[in-house]
Amino acid sequence: MTRSSSRPGSPAGPTAGATEVENRARDALVDSGALDVMEKILTERHKIPGKLVLSSLQCKNLPRVDKLGDSDPYLRIFVEGKEAKTEVIEDNLAPIWDDSSFTFDIEDTGCAEITLMVTAR
Repeated sequence: MTRSSSRPGSPAGPTAGATEVENRARDALVDSGALDVMEKILTERHKIPGKLVLSSLQCKNLPRVDKLGDSDPYLRIFVEGKEAKTEVIEDNLAPIWDDSSFTFDIEDTGCAEITLMVTAR
């Protein structure tokens, strides 16, 4: 047997097709606040901290910026307000930094802000 009405103040009233016991159990969850907590956990996005590792970095087809030769490029890496730089590779328009590895601690693996900037010396 299902109830035709729920306790006063119930946000959704009785669940259609639910038994009286099921409706009482739901009412107890609402009264205790547990239902609100469960809903909050399921709907909020939680930050998941982690590490970001960048390695084997390379560029291709860089423009020639030196008048007397190829560019002397290096990378500036910005992750959540922290900066790192690669070594300068002289006279190269397609540099590869395969011996460099950078590790950053990040606050949220779901949305870390990362900027790579190629600069010439």
